[in-house]
Amino acid sequence: MWVPVEYASTPQGRSEMKRELNRLIKEWSPSLIAIDMPVADEPVTGYREADRATTRAFSRFGCPVHSPTPQRPGGWGEFCVQILHEKGYRCKTGLPLEGLSFVEVYPHTALLKLLRLSKRFPYKISRASRYWPEGSPAQRKEKILQHFEIILEALAQDLEMSDVEMRASIDSSLREIKQVEDHVDAFICAWSALQIRKRQFRPFGNPDAAIWNPMVKELDLMARSP
Repeated sequence: MWVPVEYASTPQGRSEMKRELNRLIKEWSPSLIAIDMPVADEPVTGYREADRATTRAFSRFGCPVHSPTPQRPGGWGEFCVQILHEKGYRCKTGLPLEGLSFVEVYPHTALLKLLRLSKRFPYKISRASRYWPEGSPAQRKEKILQHFEIILEALAQDLEMSDVEMRASIDSSLREIKQVEDHVDAFICAWSALQIRKRQFRPFGNPDAAIWNPMVKELDLMARSP
């Protein structure tokens, strides 16, 4: 049985982030780290073949990729990669995964496989008004929380994982719900890393940068199955 050992919101500030990343790496010694952010061994400043390839393959599922910019991932992303490099990690854009590795993943495409879907799953609180324009703020919150539950239940079933408490309710603030969303994304990233280990995901991109996604043919087969 898999058990989530730790999760928290992203530290604010470089010194706190460095301290937290160093602590996590020292305490848990992960051999593979999956990151939901444009990353590579070199600074990411614009649109890459990784983004083009993922967009070409997954636009029909409603999962194109936003263009990286000098601001996103920007200095925060470069600092994160710098810390990983100092600890001996390198960005992997293909198999085999040898040594200490970090990879870029995309939760929206991962959810297509996890939930056996043919379309992007709506679970981002910042987009709730677009998902359900006729709903009230309370109704949108309720739908988002329901979708968090669907994701967490699917992860628990797939991993035979112990239950994870969702620390949000209809009375929670948008900020508190966003924190839970970040936790959900972290679990999806961890599941994606396991899929990469099992060779169920493949890299989309080139040797400079890659996004690891499910195999499109498998998604097509799932979409056609009853």
